[in-house]
Amino acid sequence: MKERIRPDVEAMDDTERSPDLRVQWRPGPETSVRPSIAIAWAKWAIDRYGQLGIRQPPGNRLEESRGFLVQFAGRKAPFDSADEDLLHRIAECTQTCVEHYLIARCTGSSSGNLSAEMLRKLKKSLTGDEVAVEEVDSPGRDTQFELFMHALLVMADIPAWIAEPDLRFLYNGEEVGLAAKRIKRPRKLGPRFNEAVEQIERSGVRGFVAINADLLARHLGSEWNAAERSVQFEEWLEAFRPIDEAFVSHPLVLGRLAFGTDAIWDLEKGQPAVEVRSFRDYKVYAKSEGEAKAADQFFIPMMERISQRMAQLE
Repeated sequence: MKERIRPDVEAMDDTERSPDLRVQWRPGPETSVRPSIAIAWAKWAIDRYGQLGIRQPPGNRLEESRGFLVQFAGRKAPFDSADEDLLHRIAECTQTCVEHYLIARCTGSSSGNLSAEMLRKLKKSLTGDEVAVEEVDSPGRDTQFELFMHALLVMADIPAWIAEPDLRFLYNGEEVGLAAKRIKRPRKLGPRFNEAVEQIERSGVRGFVAINADLLARHLGSEWNAAERSVQFEEWLEAFRPIDEAFVSHPLVLGRLAFGTDAIWDLEKGQPAVEVRSFRDYKVYAKSEGEAKAADQFFIPMMERISQRMAQLE
């Protein structure tokens, strides 16, 4: 499954645990994703965060990413495809702007106030370097992924809120947890998944593990091989096979979600352009045929709703 990154959503009330308080999806620029558009999205997110009372230190990652993209907006000269550091930086800055735009549009409160925990997470998500590989640890990006998962749930009209393990949401009427983890190296997949399971165990509720493998910083390509990216993602999912087998019978682990992003560059025709594609996969550790059927009834409409709302930004 692959698609470009774009949305349309309602914002959830994060001031209380009750998941049924909503406010309207906030208007914002709606166009296809490329670095020049990401600049406008980042400005909208920055303004929105200011309205929410979120302190944004000078030089924060969102501001720096937007500033870097400004340097290249409207550039006509071709890029050197061999300069992977430059292409990575542009792609990652674009990704930062896109995800914060979605987060900002999914963050609100019917009472006008955000919870202290949501404010803390939003501030933390703005920290870190522009390029992930320059960081030993990435707490800001880790938190950004948590909030991005919250945004996706909101986009799918699924009641969601901040609580241990990282998020809580309603899954077929049951309050369940979600532990979100990012990995930068394949060998970290197992340990990070185990950490997420431990979080779920400590929370005392059944839950899912969400894993983000940031393919954007690992693979760059031209439009001609874009179709191969989904094949690569399917191959990467094979790494989950032993994990799925190990946790399929765990009483508290309901399943896992896998996410990846990729950057497809067009460097040949006029102005350089990048298309950001997202890949999503889910597997439910169903204990019965009924659980498997209920899972499909939940996740298939969820994925379709996310796709529909992202398409509104095309």
